[in-house]
Amino acid sequence: MFRLPEFSVRRPVTVVMMFLALCVLGAMAWNRIPLEMMPGQFSLSRMWVWVPYPGATPQENESAILLPLEEQLSTLPGLKEMSGRANSGSVSFSLNFHRSLPMDEAYNAVVDRMERSMTEIPDDVERYYIYRWNPSDEPIIWAGVSLDEDVEYPYQLAEEVIKANLERVDGVGQVEIWGADPRQIYLEFSLDALSQHGVSLYEVIQTLGSDNFQLASGRINDRGQVRYVRSLARYQDLEELMQQPIKDGVVVEDVAEVLYGTVASASINRINGQEGIGLAISKESDANTVATAARVEQALRELEDDPRTGNTQFFTFFNQGELIESSIDDLLATAMYGGLFAIIVLYVFLRDLRMTILIAAGIPFTLLLTITWMYFNGGSLNLLSLMGLMIAVGMVVDNSIVVVESIYARRQQGEDRFHAAILGTSDVALAITLSTLTTMVVFLPVILMTEDADFSFFMGELGFPVVWA
Repeated sequence: MFRLPEFSVRRPVTVVMMFLALCVLGAMAWNRIPLEMMPGQFSLSRMWVWVPYPGATPQENESAILLPLEEQLSTLPGLKEMSGRANSGSVSFSLNFHRSLPMDEAYNAVVDRMERSMTEIPDDVERYYIYRWNPSDEPIIWAGVSLDEDVEYPYQLAEEVIKANLERVDGVGQVEIWGADPRQIYLEFSLDALSQHGVSLYEVIQTLGSDNFQLASGRINDRGQVRYVRSLARYQDLEELMQQPIKDGVVVEDVAEVLYGTVASASINRINGQEGIGLAISKESDANTVATAARVEQALRELEDDPRTGNTQFFTFFNQGELIESSIDDLLATAMYGGLFAIIVLYVFLRDLRMTILIAAGIPFTLLLTITWMYFNGGSLNLLSLMGLMIAVGMVVDNSIVVVESIYARRQQGEDRFHAAILGTSDVALAITLSTLTTMVVFLPVILMTEDADFSFFMGELGFPVVWA
C-alpha cells in the first residue's frame, strides 16, 4: 500500500500525463456514447412463432400444423418452456429460452427447425413469422399526418414523398405507415354475360394471368459483354386491360366491369377531423436516439413546407429523444444538486476552501472515467446507468475525505507536504481499500447470484457504474 502513494508523489509528470490521457478519453467517450431510454443490449429470452393458415378450423390446425411443428421445436437447444395454440386460421407458439443462450443462436435454430417442418405441413401454408423483441426495435417517434382535402392519392403521397424523405434521414432504419390504402384494380364479373358469351370464370382468370407477367429469360453473351434478358408483359392502363381478348370477339369489358379504387378497409383514421395517416419511425441499431429524433423532427417540418404535400400538417405524438433528454436533464440536475450539497457540507465541517475544492474535484473526474469504461464496454447512457452514476456521486467523496484528512493531520504534526502525502495516504490505504471493496461486493448478489436473469441484467446496469466509479 506504501508504493502507490510514493510513486504518485515521486513521479508527478508521469502521473499527470496518465491522468490527462484518461481525461481526454473521457471527453471522447462523453461526446460519442449513445443516449438511450433503456439499455440497448437487453433482449427478452422469448420468441414467438406465428403460422397463418386461413380457412382452417382449430382442430385441423392442431393435427396438420401444430403437432408436426411441436415435434421439431421441442428439440431446440436451450429451450426452457414452450406453449402452442391452434386457432381458427393460424397456429402460434411461445418459446422461452435459458438466459445463457444468445438470442441470435436461438433465432437461427428456430429458423432451421421451421424449414425442416415445411415438408410435413400442408403445401398451401405459404410462410411463417418469427418475432423477437429488442428495445432498439421500438419506434423512437410516433407521428400523424393530417391530409389536406385536395390530396387525391394519399397512398402515393405517403409512400413516394413522406416515407421516401424520412428514410433518407441519417440514422433512420425503418418507417412504417398505416391509414393510407393503396389503389387496386377490381373486376366485377357478370354471370349473365359470362353465360351469354360462353366463357367460364376460370378461363378468364387463366387468360389474364398468362398475359400479365415478368420473368427472367436467360442471358446473351455479346462480344464479351453479358446482357440479361427479361420477358415483360404488363398492362399499361385500364383501357388495355378492358380490351384484353378472352376468346374470339370477346374482351374483358364484355364480361366484367373494371374498377380502380382503394382496398376496402374497416378502419377509420382521423386527425383533427381530417383524413389521417400514422407514422412509426425506428432508428438503426447503432444510431444515437436523441440525434436521430431531432433530425426526424427537422425532416417533418421540411415536409410541411414541401409544395408536394400542400396544406398537410404533421403531428408528433411521442418523441423518445425528447423524453430521454428530459430524463437525463432531470437526473443531471439531481446529481449536480447532490454534489453541491455535498460540497457545502464538506466546507461547513472542514472550514478549508482548498481542501473542499480538492475533494469536490474528484466527483466530475471519477464520473468521466466511469463513462469511459461504459463507452469502451459497449454501454450507453440510459436511465439506469445515470441513476447508478447519481448514486456514485456521494460514494466517491468518502475516500477523498478520509485521505485528505489523514494528510492534513500529518501536516499539522510537522511533516513536509511530500512525506505527509505519502505517509498520510499509506496510513488509511488498507482501510479505504476494504471499505471500497465492501461497497462493490454488495452488488454481486443481485448481479450474479439471482435466478431472474432479466432482473440481474437491469441491476447490473445500475450497479456496475457505481462499482467502477
